[in-house]
Amino acid sequence: MEFDSQLGKIMLEAGILAGIYQWHEEAERIFKGLFEMKVGSEEPVIGYALTKIMANKSSEAVQILRDEALRFYPDSEMLKAFLALALKLAGNTYESEQTAQSVTATGKNQTAVRLASAVLKEEL
Repeated sequence: MEFDSQLGKIMLEAGILAGIYQWHEEAERIFKGLFEMKVGSEEPVIGYALTKIMANKSSEAVQILRDEALRFYPDSEMLKAFLALALKLAGNTYESEQTAQSVTATGKNQTAVRLASAVLKEEL
């Protein structure tokens, strides 16, 4: 099934709005559906993980990012930076720091590097 990229963007925005308004279940369904459809980027799974973080379920966000998303996008610096954030919030400081340091040391995506740096500096 081919997915219209414009519709994908609209669905991403709908998921973000659902998360902002604390409609966690709805946001999760939107992001999970987009991720399962493989709409072509890591954005849906980042949104899916963020819904878990916003619902105080950081350990579930870690599992989603590490066990699912990085399997499909193993080189994604953004996924690794968000994994560092989720690990920190889940209380796994050592692994969080190791993950964030790997992004800051070799990262080319400046947004990912800034997020990883913020995790290291605890500027969250």
